[in-house]
Amino acid sequence: MRIALVNTEAQRGGAAKVAVTLAKTLAELGHEVNLYHSSDQKQQPPMIGLRRFASRQMNALLARIAGSLSIVDFGLADEIQQHSVNAEVLHIHNLHGYYLNYQKLLRHWENRPIVWTWHDQWPVTGRCGTPGPDCEKWKTGCGDCAWMNVYPAAWIDWSAQDYRTKNAIYARLNKLLIVTPSNFLRQIAITRGFSPNRVQVIPNPVMLDEFKPQSQQQARQKLGLPENQPLLLFVAANCEDPRKGYADFAKLCNDLDLAGVVVGKPPSQRAALIHYAGSILNPGELAGYYAAADLLIMPTQADNYPNVIIEAMACGTAVLAYNVGGIPDQMPDFWDGVVEANNFSALKLRCQAILNEYALLAGLRERFRQHALANWATEVVAKQYIVAYQSAMQL
Repeated sequence: MRIALVNTEAQRGGAAKVAVTLAKTLAELGHEVNLYHSSDQKQQPPMIGLRRFASRQMNALLARIAGSLSIVDFGLADEIQQHSVNAEVLHIHNLHGYYLNYQKLLRHWENRPIVWTWHDQWPVTGRCGTPGPDCEKWKTGCGDCAWMNVYPAAWIDWSAQDYRTKNAIYARLNKLLIVTPSNFLRQIAITRGFSPNRVQVIPNPVMLDEFKPQSQQQARQKLGLPENQPLLLFVAANCEDPRKGYADFAKLCNDLDLAGVVVGKPPSQRAALIHYAGSILNPGELAGYYAAADLLIMPTQADNYPNVIIEAMACGTAVLAYNVGGIPDQMPDFWDGVVEANNFSALKLRCQAILNEYALLAGLRERFRQHALANWATEVVAKQYIVAYQSAMQL
């Protein structure tokens, strides 16, 4: 099968991980695959970099002033079309990110098969990727946006107009099949007006040869972490993003007098009990932190299907999270790993209960790994996408 994939990035962010992993796996399975992105200008199939110099900086400014449809992509959409003219299906991921005139790209594919993997709620809103926890304006047309600083940020509110434009675009896409990694996001797509027959659930893949179990003691020794006490882990791109819940993680470590590790951009004020590792992009190094921890804490306020959860479980590490978005879908049947959203008291009590049976965690590490193998192995997920491509081609 000939498949053209499109995503903002090939290096940063959860969508990039999914798109790159899927492209490489499909190529290994014998399909003709190219992933078009704007991370660089290298063209080494299946990775085709089409970066335009300084365009992202310019478009970030334009989008803040005039909305997402103001993007000037310097012919990027046309070039993707020229490259992919013989593709049988277009598989798009993130279209936002200040790099692509997505309206022009989709116009080229109005009557051709499109599979669109949603990584956030941007497709249903007029502007943002993750609406505020109490915002439901995406159900009625957006406008008067109260979350202008949420990515992709804006200074002037064009959300109602861009919402209507998205509606017009969707009405023209005759062979569009939407894929969401969670039932949570699937229901949002249906509420937004998409037919249930056009929305499928396929989980995100994880590179199991990179994220795999290893000796916890050796991982801690290598990373210089405490060896003889429980260790909690928090992973987020930026601790200053309040939606990620770092404040609850820090309070949890303080209240329970537990050592913690943070991977990601650290906060301006650091806590004494927490080791700050900084941002880590190398999968092998990140896997070491997962393996070193007893428990990954995910006190996120808004999320879809966090890659950090499947990466942690692939390394054999238990996860405790708020009941947000698609997180419940990620939990195995044998593990009680979610508590009421934003209920810190419940989070604290469950963490205490888990650590009171601390010895059991080691015995569960192989079961978490098997859960990852069964659900998120790259070939398992890729084969589900092949079926989705075939379904889109038959619409």
